[in-house]
Amino acid sequence: MLACAGVFDRGDWAELERIWLQDLSYRHFEAHMITADERAVRLDAVTQIAPDDFYVTAAIVAETARPTTGGATR
Repeated sequence: MLACAGVFDRGDWAELERIWLQDLSYRHFEAHMITADERAVRLDAVTQIAPDDFYVTAAIVAETARPTTGGATR
C-alpha cells in the first residue's frame, strides 16, 4: 500500500509500478514512466491488449494528504 501521509520514497514508486505491471496493464505491450517529488508519485503509461487491437493510456497520481488548515484534501 502506498504511503498516505508524509514523504514518498522509492518503495512507494516500486509499489505503484508493481500494481501497474501485475494488476492493471495488459500483457501484450506496456510502457510507463514514473515521476515523483516529496508530495506525489505519478505513473504515465500506455498498454495494448493484443496486436492490432486498441491501446489504453493511463495517468495515476498518488499524493500525500495535505494538512487540514481549512482547505479541502484531494
